[in-house]
Amino acid sequence: MRRLTLSGRLNTVLLQWFLLFGASVAVTRATSALIALSAAVAAGLILKDIFRLRSAWAGVLFLVGVAGWRYFLNGGWFQVNIHDWLEASKRYAFLRDALLTGQLPLHMPGTSGLRTITDRYMSVADTLISPQVFLLRYLDIGHFALVNVVLLFSLGFVGMLILRKRYSLSPVAFTAMFFLFTFNGHISDHLAVGHVHWAGYFLIPFFALLIFDALEDRVGWRWILLMSLLLFVIFLQGTFHLFIMCLAFMGVMALSNRRLLLPLAGGITFSILLSMIRILPPALDASKFDTEFLFGFTSVGEMLTALVNLKIPGFDEVVHLGWLNPLGYWELDYFLGVVGLAFVICLAVVPWLRSDASLGRYHALWIPVAVFSVLSIGQVYKLIHILRVPFLSSQRVSSRFLFLPLAMLIFLAAIHLQEHFKRQRVGNWVKAFEVALVGLGAQDLWQHFKAWRITNIGKIFGPQPLDLSLYTVANHPDPPYITALVVGLAVTLATFLFLLIMAWKESKRRTEAP
Repeated sequence: MRRLTLSGRLNTVLLQWFLLFGASVAVTRATSALIALSAAVAAGLILKDIFRLRSAWAGVLFLVGVAGWRYFLNGGWFQVNIHDWLEASKRYAFLRDALLTGQLPLHMPGTSGLRTITDRYMSVADTLISPQVFLLRYLDIGHFALVNVVLLFSLGFVGMLILRKRYSLSPVAFTAMFFLFTFNGHISDHLAVGHVHWAGYFLIPFFALLIFDALEDRVGWRWILLMSLLLFVIFLQGTFHLFIMCLAFMGVMALSNRRLLLPLAGGITFSILLSMIRILPPALDASKFDTEFLFGFTSVGEMLTALVNLKIPGFDEVVHLGWLNPLGYWELDYFLGVVGLAFVICLAVVPWLRSDASLGRYHALWIPVAVFSVLSIGQVYKLIHILRVPFLSSQRVSSRFLFLPLAMLIFLAAIHLQEHFKRQRVGNWVKAFEVALVGLGAQDLWQHFKAWRITNIGKIFGPQPLDLSLYTVANHPDPPYITALVVGLAVTLATFLFLLIMAWKESKRRTEAP
């Protein structure tokens, strides 16, 4: 009887807690903090088991990342009715209603949350449909956005730790890589203006690891399975642009390197097949989307300036850039700072140009990195865009082509720095100088990060009328849409099963080989 009483009291307390969620600031903050802490503890335990982590510095950097993004998103307390947060919040409210009412998130009430094109939620490629949406059942929109970013950052940090272990990166090399990848202007600006689907950016370290595997001839069915699963997970986050960039990056690599042609072609083909559940629904409404090419960097000079120029957000500075370029500055900003750019150029670009032996196995990356960089400038990409190539024609802003090669260069710079440490023993004064440079680079990134904090963006874009109670599930009969979902799901499941079988057979053959 006592147990029943205690159980009843516990249920009563939990019920009161959830009823107060959203209505009470303290309860909401406590809940979001608890979830974030649980994610951090879980990530820590996983990392301890996998890597047997002994270095406290890696743990410190992880906490810096979590605290940094919590600060950037103001702990989840910010206006959700500004700029593109307006559209994102409508989608989140719709997903939350689907969870609370136990319905499939198929149709939204109208088109305002889906580019004013369709009411089919899955027919827009940058919508979120990943398992963590379950948290919307308990979190309001701002806090869910924060937890989602922290979750994906945590996964990306695992990828960076794998890079750290594989290439024996020193604390200096790892710290430089961490700050430049985690806090650069590209990811901070996009999240600040409400491009919540950009959070899948943090999964790039896993793409880099698989590309490095390919360059080191560690390819096969297992590699194709892992690459396909990674791009599928990226697509589930709504990071459609990264999905396309990864496919295009592998495509250029395959065409420029005969040795990698078959494995990369397999990775592209099966990534598309595995993601068919996310590809077929948007194909129904493909003709309705505005795919007119916009622009990229106005010039090479503008691209270089975007890497070092700390632009303080203001309406005129961010939105109105002049008649030559119609893009908002968040589409051009790749701030690394002078120290960060020097790190990338001196340790990744220059060694390549000098054919440094330590980067010899990575020379196959030079062509895709160079091609992507050129495509990001002016209207170069428009020449490809007018060919209406499937997937590629969906990219309207060519400056976005820079973020994937830039991330790869950051990783390569850290690897080459470590190779330099191995070849040459340096004195304590040199080590102190290197630490000081990393500190200066982090300081520059912090100034940019602080300037683009979401509370500052809220001051630039005026709030728009928004009633989230209107965005509920509005499912209705839609045979073409349902057919696309069913067929896409069947292809996805069949592809996954096929890849599992092939990877298992490959593993069995290797085990049985003398």
